[in-house]
Amino acid sequence: MVEMYVKGKGSVRARAIYEKEDGDVVITALPHQVSGSKILEQIAQQMTAKKLPMLEDIRDALRANKEEVGRMLCMEHGKPLKDAQGEVDYAAGFFDYCSKHIQALDAHTIPEKPKDCTWTVHYRPVGVTGLITPWNFP
Repeated sequence: MVEMYVKGKGSVRARAIYEKEDGDVVITALPHQVSGSKILEQIAQQMTAKKLPMLEDIRDALRANKEEVGRMLCMEHGKPLKDAQGEVDYAAGFFDYCSKHIQALDAHTIPEKPKDCTWTVHYRPVGVTGLITPWNFP
């Protein structure tokens, strides 16, 4: 670690990871870059271990409480009970679909490749993103 000081104050502003090349100090990463990349790696590792069971639990809870959730939708939106319960089935099906396809994010080797080459696709989280979606059901 190399310490960078605030000019004229003598206080540490930041610490950075560095390497020495030909006697020169080359900064390779600042603290926010190191911590951010570690967090993204942890998120990627937890993808199937923690998130898959959560998706399955939500799906199972929706299916187990179809009548009750349907009644709440019916009271909230004024829909016929049968239509509201159909929405619960649809939501459970969406969680089921996502739980079955979460492994698609795992690294895989591309079968069609040029001779003497190996191509592997890795999916990495990009961090916090913004998403604009319609709030209502079709």
